[in-house]
Amino acid sequence: MASLLGGDNFEDVWPEAHKIRCLSDAIPASARPRYTQKSAGLWQAQLDLTARIMEAERMVRHIPHAPPAHDLDRVPPKCSLLGSYERMGPEGFSDAKQFWDDAIKRWQFKGVRLREGERFSSVALTKRFAMPVYLAEHLGLNRYRRFPDTATVAAADWLRDAGVDRHKCEKWNGRWLHESCKALENDGEEAVPPDLSKHLNDKHGPHPPTYYAVLVMDGDDLGKWLRGELMPKVRDVIHPKLRDWFECIDDSRVEEGLAASRPVGPALHATISGVLGHFATRIVPKIVNEHNGTLIYSGGDDLLALLPARRAIGCALALRRAYQQGDGAEMSGMGVRATISAGIAIVHYKEDLRLTLDAARNAEAHAKDVGKDALGLRFMRRSGEHSGAIIDWDGSEWFNSLVNDFEKGASNRWTYRLRAVLPVLSSAGIPDDLIAAEIRRLGNRTEEFEQNRNGIEPQGLGTRVAEWWQSYRKDRYERYQRIHRNRQPDVGEWLCDFVALCQGAAFVARGRDD
Repeated sequence: MASLLGGDNFEDVWPEAHKIRCLSDAIPASARPRYTQKSAGLWQAQLDLTARIMEAERMVRHIPHAPPAHDLDRVPPKCSLLGSYERMGPEGFSDAKQFWDDAIKRWQFKGVRLREGERFSSVALTKRFAMPVYLAEHLGLNRYRRFPDTATVAAADWLRDAGVDRHKCEKWNGRWLHESCKALENDGEEAVPPDLSKHLNDKHGPHPPTYYAVLVMDGDDLGKWLRGELMPKVRDVIHPKLRDWFECIDDSRVEEGLAASRPVGPALHATISGVLGHFATRIVPKIVNEHNGTLIYSGGDDLLALLPARRAIGCALALRRAYQQGDGAEMSGMGVRATISAGIAIVHYKEDLRLTLDAARNAEAHAKDVGKDALGLRFMRRSGEHSGAIIDWDGSEWFNSLVNDFEKGASNRWTYRLRAVLPVLSSAGIPDDLIAAEIRRLGNRTEEFEQNRNGIEPQGLGTRVAEWWQSYRKDRYERYQRIHRNRQPDVGEWLCDFVALCQGAAFVARGRDD
């Protein structure tokens, strides 16, 4: 096996496992067991070889030959959903228009239909209609639930509080909550049912939110865990009495063996597989549902979910805790040494879903780029202004506290004033105490003005924000030192991120455009 991986012997290719084998040789002959101890590292070596074979096979994968079209003048246009496929129907423009106009009128099955302007390929049509036309009956699903639209996701908490059950309406449309009948009619959508319209009009209080969150999470360094690169040392996993017994042996091989990493075995892989399977199938759906979200995908250490904007960070925190600790009942988690990164994009329900997914994935990638085990946030306002920042998992607590303050009526004017003086405060050489003092002054001054005007005693919001800034700066500094030990950090960039988070907290609390 070593020769297949470019080595002359086992020691050359797998030195850590060789040290553990030598540890067994250091056992005095009178104390050695009757069976051999030379199997250490065998499973990991076989896994390594198998992985390289699969990688080589992937690199030489053959690409099928695409036959040329026989009549280039008569090729149908592309699918409006899957742009790489040809749409169904006639090739000619007028015939195709007649075909799809007729399909839009006739193809309506249990609330599933085609909308104006949709021109689908066979694959897209199957994705749209397979469940109501065929699968529901053959799977015995008398009533099945479709994924909610983004407008419904954004207003999920509001709908629950208003006592509106969208599942009772077969042709439910989340746009009913936000748009006029005229706008719906212009887009070929049905108007709000009269009884629902009356119920919504009778509902007093805040309007339904128009922004929702896309949550993407992915475990950090899972490949290294499976390859054994993050395994603990032998001395940390064996019984203390056995470790003490080995240390009494006068042999240089003992110290090397105890300091070697524990090799990966089939039991460890089975445990990781079981933990991730339980996390994906049992824990993730439960937590997402508890936060009134919609789970799109859960595949072990990675997941994708849509949530009300206000719930996203709380859901991500609960998922991270469960990833490390399990559910406390049936199975433990991956452990506190296993970390996970996440990206959250807060977007308007009308935003292009492809851009939304890219934003969430980019936020997650940014979190991994700055040292992993972090949360990346993106705020995509309908006005066109996009901002974002990185925040440590522990730091998300102050972010939630600030959102709560804004929800209770705290003014966000100080965030705009703080942003206006960013060019000065973010300049090199500005003392940290001066930055904190200015944040404190702006926050307290705004709060005193707003609350005194309403006869309310000020609570010192600016003081707390200044403390949050110092905590955020400390977290970013420690993270930076783990990656760039000999480089000078840019504190001004961290301050810009902090201000973006403060304004983002007000944005999340508001839930709608001004």
